[in-house]
Amino acid sequence: KKEPFEALLEKVAASQTERSQFTFEQLTPDEIREGLQGDAVTLVYQPKIAVAGRELVGVESLVRWRDPERGLMGPGALIPVAEESGLINDVTEAVFKAAMAQCGAWRADGFDLKVAVNVSVENLDQLDFPEFIVDTAAEEGVPPSSVVLEVTESRIMADIVKPLEILTRLRMKGVGLSIDDFGTGASSMQQLKRIPFTEIKIDREFVAGAADDEEARAMLVSSIGLGKDLGLSVVAEGVETQAEWDLVASLGVNVVQGYLVAKAMPGDAVQAWLEDWSAKTVMRRRMAQPHVPRRLAAILAADVVGYSRLMGADEEGTLERLNDCRAIIDGLVKEYEGRVFGSAGDSVIAEFASPVEAVRCAVEIQQKIDKVNAELPKDRCMRFRIGVNLGDVMVEGTNLFGDGVNVAARLQEIAKPGGLCVSADTYHHVRGKLSVKFEDLGEKALKNIAEPIRVYRVEIEAPKADATT
Repeated sequence: KKEPFEALLEKVAASQTERSQFTFEQLTPDEIREGLQGDAVTLVYQPKIAVAGRELVGVESLVRWRDPERGLMGPGALIPVAEESGLINDVTEAVFKAAMAQCGAWRADGFDLKVAVNVSVENLDQLDFPEFIVDTAAEEGVPPSSVVLEVTESRIMADIVKPLEILTRLRMKGVGLSIDDFGTGASSMQQLKRIPFTEIKIDREFVAGAADDEEARAMLVSSIGLGKDLGLSVVAEGVETQAEWDLVASLGVNVVQGYLVAKAMPGDAVQAWLEDWSAKTVMRRRMAQPHVPRRLAAILAADVVGYSRLMGADEEGTLERLNDCRAIIDGLVKEYEGRVFGSAGDSVIAEFASPVEAVRCAVEIQQKIDKVNAELPKDRCMRFRIGVNLGDVMVEGTNLFGDGVNVAARLQEIAKPGGLCVSADTYHHVRGKLSVKFEDLGEKALKNIAEPIRVYRVEIEAPKADATT
């Protein structure tokens, strides 16, 4: 009879083999050579989130192969063939250069995070590999401390002598080292102590099975404990449910990676994802605070359409027109007994006690700004989109948070330039009380809002001409 851990390891190995054979059709060496001359190598990035604080601490870059006939193919179609045919150094070079170019672009935008790149044990036979890593990163303005190299445990432990020197030199240069798929190899404490790893990544098979499988849970607990004993950061891969997050967090895992956080995404999507994740994290913290004051409020959210384009064409003139429009908005908000509590660049958020006054204010804002635009060339017109929502908000000092505010901001995003959209709750409170017409746009799925919202478009009449004209 097999020991429980032995049976568990065989189950993990079998599932990994089945997954790779089922998912990928392998490339040929000639296809790899040809693709490396073109643009076949592309990368996606999966966020890594610190359990404490739920903050983004880095991303793992994952290679995809762009085939003209078969579309995107995963690493299983590429890496085994590249290793067997002596092409793995060329593939790693292409992948690492692409990852550093993206990391450098993020850093240029003020977006600093660690980028992990998977490397093969075969790469660790090259004496100049540490110099290649550090020099390539430096060319893109990336310091070694922002680079993490991931090496699979089972491969490195098969021949620990050869990689040891290279990994030690990389660590001395400041590069982070991660042991990937931990738990599937045959590491001993003594072997791990010889290599200067900075983190271990617990294989997803142990994470996924730990909630219901005592053997998997025991392996998970043991692996986390080993990582802690060695002073390493412990990463749990493949976390897909809140229950799995809660479990690994309770066991002392430092970082989580998996579909619960996000799927892998293109590099240009990471910053937008982070904005949404950060907003959810802030909301989660506030919701967790006891006795957070709440109230019902009508929220008006407005922003400028094409603000970046206007600034690019005429920065000074755009700022001048924005100040004129803000003066109109601020004056009308005060006139209708509202309060501006948020403004950033081209956006404004205001609170009203009455949804009727909020909608009246929004209509007059659009009419007055439309009147100003009538005197300007078309390419210099500044138009706003406005959303109004009546909803529950949380109070923190002079600021308001919650879905009451978020829905208004999402309604503003779907309004037309110079237009106004309101929620169903707003509509039901103001219909029959205002001399405006509404168009039912039906239910809309709004970004980061759990349930679809019924949306109404307000038909805004053109402003009446002055009596003197």
